[in-house]
Amino acid sequence: MTAVSCSGFLLLLCLLPAAECNLVVNGTVGYNVTLPCKYDVPANGLSSTCWGRGAIPSSKCSNQLIATDGATVRKDSQVSSRYQLLGDLEKGDVSMTILNVSETDSGQYGCRVEIAGWLKDLKHHFILSVQKDTKPTPKRQLDDVTSTEPTILKYTQDYTVAEARKKTGRDEAVDHTEGPVVTSVKTYQQSVLQLGSLWGFIGNTLRLSFIIFIPALLLTVGYRLMRSQQRAWNGRRIKSDQEDNSL
Repeated sequence: MTAVSCSGFLLLLCLLPAAECNLVVNGTVGYNVTLPCKYDVPANGLSSTCWGRGAIPSSKCSNQLIATDGATVRKDSQVSSRYQLLGDLEKGDVSMTILNVSETDSGQYGCRVEIAGWLKDLKHHFILSVQKDTKPTPKRQLDDVTSTEPTILKYTQDYTVAEARKKTGRDEAVDHTEGPVVTSVKTYQQSVLQLGSLWGFIGNTLRLSFIIFIPALLLTVGYRLMRSQQRAWNGRRIKSDQEDNSL
C-alpha cells in the first residue's frame, strides 16, 4: 500500500507546473505504452504541445515526434503513425501513446506545453524502459491421432514439395494437393480398404457357414447313431424269435 501511494505521489509531483523530473514508465515489446501529460485548460486555455526524444531544450522539443496547435494534431509534425495522441486534447489530455513498442524505443522522452507568459511552459520528462515479455509461451499439444491418413498425406505433401523444389530450383509455392506420391498413397489406402472389406466378407461367410453346418452335422450324426442302434435292436429281436421257434 505504501509503494502504491508513493508512486501516485511521485506522478502527481512530476505533473506539477514547477516540477521537472524523470518518471519511469515500463513497457513490453509488442504492446502499446502511454506516457501521461496533461494541463489545466480552464486556467491556461488551449496550448500548443510537443513531444520529443531526449531532454526538453529551452524552447520547443528536440527530436520532435508529434505536436499540436492546441485543439488538433499538426499533421506535418507527426514523424510516424506509431506516435498517437489519443486523449481529449480540448480537455488538456496530451498523453502520447506509442504503438507496438520495441526495445529500441527505450530512452528519455519529453512533453512540453507552451503556456503563455515568461517561463511558464510545462515540462515533463519520462524514462521509457521496454522489455521482452517474460511469460512462458504455452506449448501447443498435438490432437489425438484417430487416423494415419492425415499424417501420411502431410508427409507425402512435404516430400512432393521438396522434390519439386529440387527439380525446378525455385522456392515458390507449389500446388501439392495431388502428385504421384499422393496418388500412390491414395491407391494404397483404397487397396487396404478393399482388402479389409474382402476379409470382412470372408469372416462373415465363415461365421454363417459354421452356424448352419455344425447343427446339420450334429443332426446327421445323431440320426445315424439312432438308425444303427435301431438295426442292432431289430437284429437281436429276430435272432431271439428264431431261437424260440427252434425250440
